[in-house]
Amino acid sequence: MSCILDSIRQPLQIVYLQGASNYTWIHYRDGQKLLLSKPLLYFETALPNFLRVHKTALVNPRYIQDVTAPPRRKMPGHIHLTNGITLPVGRRRWHPLLQDIHQAVQLSDEGRTTFYTHPATRAESTQPVARQRLYVAMANEIKAGLVRQLIEDHWPEWGIHVFNSGSGLLKTLAASEETSLPGMILLDAGPQPARSLSVLETIKNAGKLKRIPTLLMAESDHGDLVEQGYAVGANSVILHPTHPSHFVQALERVCRYWLRMVSAPRFAGCLN
Repeated sequence: MSCILDSIRQPLQIVYLQGASNYTWIHYRDGQKLLLSKPLLYFETALPNFLRVHKTALVNPRYIQDVTAPPRRKMPGHIHLTNGITLPVGRRRWHPLLQDIHQAVQLSDEGRTTFYTHPATRAESTQPVARQRLYVAMANEIKAGLVRQLIEDHWPEWGIHVFNSGSGLLKTLAASEETSLPGMILLDAGPQPARSLSVLETIKNAGKLKRIPTLLMAESDHGDLVEQGYAVGANSVILHPTHPSHFVQALERVCRYWLRMVSAPRFAGCLN
């Protein structure tokens, strides 16, 4: 038993665990792996902050890099780890997994301190308040889920609409009346920054859209997008870390400024 306990004494060194009948492989971040005579259920109890993504896999959320949604109903999705490993996600676990990832990245290394700061009291008046719209174009489903949860938890006065592509965003904007335009747009550069820059330029060259504050977000290794983004009219270009928890921290600071301190144009649509 001491050997088993020693193997999980430092959870931060474990990337994922893989069950095989009554045995479990532990995969460490240095590439080593260890086979133990305990079922995966034992480690699910012993490592409560790990996520069960499949009946045969338990994952440390710190090492989740991306997810791929199920291509069709009754088919599994996939989760991609920072060490290059891809694991299946059971179709019944898909939606609970996205929520679990969001909850996991709110925890610090000690597992108890939230990354978020609590906003000021939201409802000081019982009068109904018109809600501004925030449009988000973001293909990465984990990041999009984190954005949605952050806005709904901390800025409920903003109604959020997430698009998985810039083309979908442009199509909706083109069909919108001026009174139903968003108060702000958050555009993620994603894996195709040239296309995102084109979307941004289209927005800023359109008469009814150019006054909408539009923010371009990119991962920190895309520093060349800063000048390019401002050149085509971005109101702000934000470089953020790739790790989900650090992304949440950066996003909260951005939203605290743009959604609370800056006054969005009032011509833009509101939800009553």
